[in-house]
Amino acid sequence: MRWLITLIATVAVACTATPVVLPSSGAAVTPTASRDASPTSAGTSVPVTPSPSPTATFSDLLVHAAADARGVLAVETTSSSTAGIAGKTAITVVPLDGSARRQVVSYTRGPEPVTAFDYLSLSRQLSADGHRLVLSDPVDVAGEGLAIVDLVAGSARRVALEMMASQPAWSPDGTQIAYIGRKSNGHLTLVDGIWIVNADGTGARRVVPDDGSGYSIGFVYTWTPDGSGVVYTGKDGVGVVDVASGTVTRIGEFAAGGAPIAVRARQPSIAILLNGDTRRVDERLEIRDRLDDAGRMVLHSDHYLVDPRWRPGADELLLNYPDGEGASPLAELVIVDAVTGTVRTVPTPFFVRSAAWTADGSHIVYADLHEVRIRDADGSHDALLLREPAATQAGGTYIGGLVPFAPH
Repeated sequence: MRWLITLIATVAVACTATPVVLPSSGAAVTPTASRDASPTSAGTSVPVTPSPSPTATFSDLLVHAAADARGVLAVETTSSSTAGIAGKTAITVVPLDGSARRQVVSYTRGPEPVTAFDYLSLSRQLSADGHRLVLSDPVDVAGEGLAIVDLVAGSARRVALEMMASQPAWSPDGTQIAYIGRKSNGHLTLVDGIWIVNADGTGARRVVPDDGSGYSIGFVYTWTPDGSGVVYTGKDGVGVVDVASGTVTRIGEFAAGGAPIAVRARQPSIAILLNGDTRRVDERLEIRDRLDDAGRMVLHSDHYLVDPRWRPGADELLLNYPDGEGASPLAELVIVDAVTGTVRTVPTPFFVRSAAWTADGSHIVYADLHEVRIRDADGSHDALLLREPAATQAGGTYIGGLVPFAPH
């Protein structure tokens, strides 16, 4: 099985001032390179919800209040060619009207091997109401716990844990966080199991133990729509664990990549990408009303696809192609109707590394490493929202995952 390792992002640099014609208005806008937000407190955290421990002070993590900013969240990673210089991560709000982005979070990524098996996925780390982001890789908490950031208020707090945490995921109601716990034996970082902790930092408990090898669990993907279980992948394929009983149900063979599943409350509620043959690409997209259903195939492909996203208010799914690990990326987006099985493709000016619907489902926002663009849901009226300068031998800033940002 080929695991898709998602590129992580960090501190944003000034975007090129390029005229933008927005699909909705047709008006030309020139994004500015200036930043319009400043830290509410340089390194001082403020409790977001009641915590059993005193408020922690972060030495590196900075949080900027998003206030009324809306659009998409983008991850930006700044790398350096100098050995031993840690990567910097920034999360910014990119408005859909072409105006200047607003940085809301910035931090230094923790060192390996503590963060070697972690990757940032905004779709599972952003709470359903859009207010809170849970992080495991900032240097302030890496190997020791989690940081919970309130993006709207501009505050943060620490959740202390007894082991390394990676791949955190919010429950649908925002009361619990699932994560993979890891321990070090001095030479290797090994999986301990899948854990659940309450959002206030209490009640940490293991719901799926490792099988003793230290490598039996690969990814935490998401929670079930009703919040009763956590979907993950392991040696035996894709499974869902009931967090109350610890019962594990296998729901499919190996999934393709690091983000193969999308869930929602309305039916059909599950879209999952599965690959039935580890020797070749045999990708299929299955639609299910419940995770333990047999599934109905709506797409079969000889190219890997990743990251299905339900369109708000509709039954369409947006997908893109991965890169590396033997994949054959194409410069297009794929849109599938989960009910009729109708497939349409949208040609793009570059190979897409991340894509998302806007919060109202009216537009698609997509990006490669250096640009974020927007177009109508039918694929028309393409426009530039953000551009980073090309990387040099000295390093550069790279754009990562996108998710809609419209706190409610």
